[in-house]
Amino acid sequence: MLDCMCWWPYTIRTMIPEFIISIYRRYRLVFHVVAVALVAASLLVSIQPSSNSQPTEEQDRHEMAMLDFALAPASLREMALRIAAGEAPDVDALRALGPEIDRSYPNRPRIGETLLTAALRYRNLKAIDALLEAGADPHALIDPDSSSSRAVRWTFFYRLLTDRGPWIEAEDRYDSTYSNEALSLYLKHGGDPNHYPPENASPPLGATLDGNLMGFEMLLDAGADPWSLNYAGNPWLMDLAIYSGKIATPYIHRLAERGFYDDITDDQADRILQWANRRLKTATDLGAAAPARAYYGDLGDNAVAIKLLIERSGRELPRDSEIHRRLYIDGRLGK
Repeated sequence: MLDCMCWWPYTIRTMIPEFIISIYRRYRLVFHVVAVALVAASLLVSIQPSSNSQPTEEQDRHEMAMLDFALAPASLREMALRIAAGEAPDVDALRALGPEIDRSYPNRPRIGETLLTAALRYRNLKAIDALLEAGADPHALIDPDSSSSRAVRWTFFYRLLTDRGPWIEAEDRYDSTYSNEALSLYLKHGGDPNHYPPENASPPLGATLDGNLMGFEMLLDAGADPWSLNYAGNPWLMDLAIYSGKIATPYIHRLAERGFYDDITDDQADRILQWANRRLKTATDLGAAAPARAYYGDLGDNAVAIKLLIERSGRELPRDSEIHRRLYIDGRLGK
């Protein structure tokens, strides 16, 4: 009988035809090799990724770059794939691309991408640095033939300013760490902090009003002009002080500290005070249960900013005026 089958019940052993046992004895080594091979194959299959598994981030980037640059020349597509993979392209190789460095080849219905916007999208700061060093134009239109009235005006600089990181719930703002790092590269390579198309709603400073005070300071340090006119023809910093809500308070305060409101005219000062009085009246005169109370309740900080603005401009408010009472007397504001 079979040596390896000695543990089988006797009744089962006796049911195995003798010719099968003889075949097994003759080809025992072959059977063992086949069995081992089958076990090894099954183990190999089990450790391979399933065809239905989720693609990795690297695979996603590669596929996206292939789609965005499918119609581009091979040299440009290869550079895009390297950028998507996180590599830092050689500056000389980028310069060798010539005008192609700023070209996009939209694969409709997708929006076009240049190498710069691809580097921004894939969070590749080294590639952004190399591209700007090689002379890539941060203001080149990325899809001038787009049917979208918005996308047709998009540039790398616009995409940079509107880039939003993850939301920080505890601080009520977006995390702008990455966009500020990209902004620093833009400024390092001579980027204009005041560049914006006239049809845009506001100068670049306006893009930081989502709580990005660091980006705001970076632009000011680089020479951004808060007196730049918006699409309505009004100085941006005036509309900031007059029409903006509570989110504008720290920006007004920083502009006042830097002296940007020092030379406002009497008419401009009056307009600022009228609107400030209206907001502060809402904050102080509404009952505690008023629906708007939650929104206006922290305008004490706004009062501090407006006081600084007015005092630095060398103006004194009539002591019997309503705005003087709200700014300097009311116990809930301006402390």
